[in-house]
Formats: sequence, structure tokens, C-alpha cells
Amino acid sequence: MRERLKYFPSSFTGALMTCALLSLIVSSTTREASGQSLAEMYRTARFKAQSDLILDGYRARALAPQRVPYPTDSLRTWIELIFPPEQEPVDEEAPVLQINRWQLAPKLGRSWFQNKFSDVRWAYIGSNAIIELDTTFTRDLRARLEATFGTPTQTIADLDRSREWTDADYVQFEYWFTLNDTIPLRVMDVNGPFERGLVVASGDTYRDILPELKQAFLGQIITSEEKAPYVDYYYLPEQRMWFLSGFDGRRFFLERISKPDLKLGRPILDRERN
Repeated sequence: MRERLKYFPSSFTGALMTCALLSLIVSSTTREASGQSLAEMYRTARFKAQSDLILDGYRARALAPQRVPYPTDSLRTWIELIFPPEQEPVDEEAPVLQINRWQLAPKLGRSWFQNKFSDVRWAYIGSNAIIELDTTFTRDLRARLEATFGTPTQTIADLDRSREWTDADYVQFEYWFTLNDTIPLRVMDVNGPFERGLVVASGDTYRDILPELKQAFLGQIITSEEKAPYVDYYYLPEQRMWFLSGFDGRRFFLERISKPDLKLGRPILDRERN
């Protein structure tokens, strides 16, 4: 053996052993890397992709919540009292629609108004916007209507006693107007002094401009601070209870009373309140 090794230089033998050792190290490292490369490459690629999206200003868009449908109208009304639906603000700038003339039908002029607009199919709008006219208490609006237009065309005391009335028929008060000689407009309180806003109705041909019509005509009662005293009967159908509701010039009042004799007509404001 010694005789064989003597033919190989010592430097060549050392180099051969070094190469063998490096081959073993590289082989071991390659085996370890091949076992982790797929997961590491995936994580690295995903991290880079997410980073690029964030750095480019990407953000996930939040979706609006969807309400569960309500089974009944009464439940919808109750839920919306607690969680009012979001509404877009309405621009309260001066309306484009111009009201040049208006005429209020007095109590004794109801038949004339009904005959004139007997073929009208009514379209209605309630307190649907976040504006002062729709968020002010109805009792306050009634005092402003009294100051601007006078007494209503019809109240509960004026209902026809010759027929039966359902609870839904007990509209608290109504003003009937003719605008610009041809446009019928009814302004109503359908839920009593604890409600906000007013219900407005006109012919269905004016359905598309009804919000503008309402603001153009009734906006004047909001810009004026003048209020007039009044008193009316208020009927609460759910409890079948009667009240005197009104404004005495200084404060609003609500007093429970027994069922009045409606044949005697509208109540009279007690001047001693002033």
C-alpha cells in the first residue's frame, strides 16, 4: 500500500479529500433546501403580492349592512323608531318651483273643493327627509299653520257623523289648498301632536315634484317664528282615549278628557290660559 501511495503527490491527495468533503456538505444542504423550498417560495410570493397591493393603495371595500325584511308594517314602524333608517340630506335651498297664488278652502267650502277635484287620484308624501319641516313636532307646525293660513279646513270635530268611521279615518286636522288656481294640495296631521312633520297630498300627475311642491309652499312656515294659539280634539285610537291638544300662546298642552259631543263642533280655547 505504501508503495502505491508513494506514486501520488501529497498535495493531490489533500485536494481529493477536500472535494469529497465539499460534495457531502452541498448534498446535505440541497436535501434540506428541497424539503422547504415550496412552502418558503409560496409564503414569500404571497407576502410580496399582498405588500404590493397595500403599497399601491388597495383597501378592501366595506359592504353596507343588509336589514332583515320585516314581516309586518307595525313591526317596521316600531323598529324604525328605535333605529331610524339612514336618509340622504336634502338641500334646503330656495326651490325652483314657484307658487304664485294659493287659496285655502274654509270649513264651509269643503264641498266646493271636493267637487272641483273629485276626479283627482291622490299621491302622498310624509316626513321622508332630514329637513326642519320634517323633523319639527307636528304640534309646533300646527301653530305656525294657524298663524300663516288660519284655522284648518277640517278637524276631527268636523267628520260626518252620518256614517261609521274606522280608527284610520281620524285624521287630526287637514288644510285644503288650491295652488296656482289648478293644483290641489292637502296638508294633514295623521298621527297627532307627538308626531313630527306633516303628510302632504296632491294629484298623482304631480307625484314626481311633490317633494318640491311641499317645500316650495310650506317652507314659509319654517322661516317664520310666528305661532298662533289653537285647540283641537286629539283621539288616540289604540287606547280609545280623547284629549284636548293645543297651544295657548306660551306653551303646548295635552289634557285627557272624556269622549266629547262632536255634534257641538270644534272646541274653544279657554282664554284663561293666557
